[in-house]
Amino acid sequence: MTSERRQLIRRLFLSTSGFLGFSLLAFFCIVALCAPWLAPPPAGRDPYLMPVVEWSPNPQPPSSEYIFGVAGKRNIYYGVIWGTRSAFRVGITVTVISTMFGLLVGAVGGYFGKIVDEVLMRITDIFLAIPFLVAAVVMATILGPGLDNVIRALIFFSWMFPARLIRGNILQIKEEQYITAARSVGVNHVGIIVRHVLPNSIFPVLIQASMRMGSLVITAAALSFLGIGARENYADWGGLLNYARNWMLGGGGEVLRYWYMVVFPGAAMVLFVLAWNLVGDALRDVFDPRLKV
Repeated sequence: MTSERRQLIRRLFLSTSGFLGFSLLAFFCIVALCAPWLAPPPAGRDPYLMPVVEWSPNPQPPSSEYIFGVAGKRNIYYGVIWGTRSAFRVGITVTVISTMFGLLVGAVGGYFGKIVDEVLMRITDIFLAIPFLVAAVVMATILGPGLDNVIRALIFFSWMFPARLIRGNILQIKEEQYITAARSVGVNHVGIIVRHVLPNSIFPVLIQASMRMGSLVITAAALSFLGIGARENYADWGGLLNYARNWMLGGGGEVLRYWYMVVFPGAAMVLFVLAWNLVGDALRDVFDPRLKV
């Protein structure tokens, strides 16, 4: 490993945002990997389906048996733990697939230009003109409940952002001397894009992707909160908040009486999003040449 790479890694992990972001991310990774031991599922059941632990429809406050309390007859702790896996599934799947498709569209349009770029960018503009959350709600409603359908809806309406970003970067890079030199020695278009153009323009896309990861999880949780996301009783942070809709204002004059129904899944979402945002900030600080000292 060269001294320059060691310096980059040191800057990435020793910066305040990088240290906090990667620490939080490592914590959530451990929770997701250790979910079967942290919250053992009932034998013979889908572990993502939260089991009924109380028959009373009323929420139960935290206790020695249920440390996060009970909501909708389900253990909030169980939902938060297994919901971490659901969050990673949504965030990683949507981000990876939408970013790859966006890279393809943006790279082809930016590199070839002219009519190809015009057609691809006008299609992109049409998708960008549709409000993201509204489009996701409509498509998720059409496809029906289920986390897989939420993932499809989010992918369908989130590829435009990396496409626009990579296209702008490639427009700046494609006329550089090393690109002209590669053309002059007979390197084909695919080789130029893969070997020269993308490696020199992809870092801003990766930084944006890390920051989008958290927002996509929030959007999926919002769909579940509205009842059109994950199926009922599925371990999902938005689904847990859905149980709290009728109890958020408390009862008997006590506004914060059922605080635990919102605080625990809400805190998990906030920290998850914060982790990815801090990681994105650290990556930007390291790889953006304008910020280097």
